[in-house]
Amino acid sequence: MDPGIQTPEHIENGSPFTTSDHFRALAKLNQHSKIQNSTFTATGPLSFLQSWTLPVQNPSLQLSSEAITGYREVFDLGVSLRARYPDFFSPGGPVHVFANDYPRVIETAQNFLRAYLGVNASQGPVLGTVFAVNSTGSSSALGNSLAPSDLCPNYHDDSGANQTTIWGATYNPATAERLQKEYITSGYLNITAADVATMQYLCGFETAICGTVSPFCHVFTAEEFRKYEYFQDLRYYYGNGPGSDEGKGKYMMFPFLASIADMLDTDTYSNSTGDVGVLQPLTMAFLNDGQISQLVAQIGVFDDEPALPSTYMPDSRKYVASRFVSMRGTVAFERLSCGCGSKYLRVRLNDAVYPIPACQSGPGRSCPVAQYKQYVEDKYARSGGFLENCGANTTATESEVKTDFWTKYAQYVEEGWIRTVTP
Repeated sequence: MDPGIQTPEHIENGSPFTTSDHFRALAKLNQHSKIQNSTFTATGPLSFLQSWTLPVQNPSLQLSSEAITGYREVFDLGVSLRARYPDFFSPGGPVHVFANDYPRVIETAQNFLRAYLGVNASQGPVLGTVFAVNSTGSSSALGNSLAPSDLCPNYHDDSGANQTTIWGATYNPATAERLQKEYITSGYLNITAADVATMQYLCGFETAICGTVSPFCHVFTAEEFRKYEYFQDLRYYYGNGPGSDEGKGKYMMFPFLASIADMLDTDTYSNSTGDVGVLQPLTMAFLNDGQISQLVAQIGVFDDEPALPSTYMPDSRKYVASRFVSMRGTVAFERLSCGCGSKYLRVRLNDAVYPIPACQSGPGRSCPVAQYKQYVEDKYARSGGFLENCGANTTATESEVKTDFWTKYAQYVEEGWIRTVTP
């Protein structure tokens, strides 16, 4: 079995930052507010604290730009996909990708094209184009963008506050006490449970910002990091993942997912003017971690997973957020073609294959594309519909809400809510 069309999707969450809340998290340990105003002596893995400074010196610029590790990771992705699917590349042929219209995400898409196409991505005959989709720029964007929740009043993401609070209380206080007892040898610096969560957070984000391993990564034991990993699992699972019933997060990407199922089932499209075109063999979209979590909630790979508990950590759980909502988190839908003409779907999360429990009758536990399309339609219908879950004030009907920018991008560029960016 050879890959036919990988269509769609590589989904990219951009750089190490998603909102300004990340900078506020960094500032929790700002020397000016706590460390610099404390007189203490720290030893061992915490000895760096007395000279530690924030990794963000220019927040307004750094928060909106892709970090060095993000640049490297997406460049590597472009090179690896070019090598993995050589038949998808046509020398001299144009390639376009889609991106959430935010500077950091657009930079990620640009860097991917530079890696995938090489110098001609932006020089000589320019072969690469980024279509930046404004999620709030038009009434046409309702259910038709890379961030549909942006137009939905019913949507809210509380980051799984109830569950993460319960779980954090089971391990953070003991960790704080250990650090205080083992490494603060004189003076006064009170390490709290909240500081523990921030330090663990900083391990990943400071590493991504600077491109070198953060000293905070050497502070905790492997078991303490496992517990923090589960903290993040709960954050995504209940914030906008499979457990986000109240905040409606898990319903937000249904039009997007339905459009993917449609594309998997066809090689061509017809647009509103009757023109017929051929879909790109490699269709790429770049968006943020929240949308990745929303999408993964409904693609089916976690349908057999029981709800995550907040009082203990199931070691055998399949839902581990760090395996798909990472700094360069990817969700890929691969269409596989066999000699008999049949088409099958295989889902990859950060390259690992995740079978769909409800649909595994194809080779290698893959899912027949027609069966997957029906599966998505049935699941979408049971959800109550996008408009009901979204709560937008609109005259549109449910049947009129669809994600079609994949094929109507030229029309939407003319309307002004999608714009083109060169690599």
